[in-house]
Amino acid sequence: MRAYYKKDDLIFEIGYEDIVNEIKLVEKVEKDNKPSLVSDYAFREITLYLDGKLKKFSFPIKLKGTDFQKRVWEKLLEIPYGKTITYKEIGQSLDSKAYRAIGSACGKNPLVIRVPCHRVLSQKGLGGYLYGLDLKRKLLKLENKNFYI
Repeated sequence: MRAYYKKDDLIFEIGYEDIVNEIKLVEKVEKDNKPSLVSDYAFREITLYLDGKLKKFSFPIKLKGTDFQKRVWEKLLEIPYGKTITYKEIGQSLDSKAYRAIGSACGKNPLVIRVPCHRVLSQKGLGGYLYGLDLKRKLLKLENKNFYI
């Protein structure tokens, strides 16, 4: 099932079964919009986060991906609000030097914002972000007013 929600200039598509398994940004609301208590609760928390009123999500998620991707995403979930980490640091915590694969896993993150890939930086700067560096900067500034890159 999929539900669509708008917050400011962002449109969120929330995929769910019994729990949320996908959150992505899309260009438009599709016709198969099926909001539920599950998707409503997730969007309520996303809205509170974007308004600066929530620092830790509580809605449950299901990670769908390869074993390696899930290991990376689980590490991302450990990054505290307002903090950042590098791809290399994630690799070290996973005993892996596959930094590009880590970056690729971040880019395939199916749960934007909830799994905070925006908190991962390259050693030389921002790194990448599926939804653009402007949004990555905005999220990092939301979490840490002193953030600058």
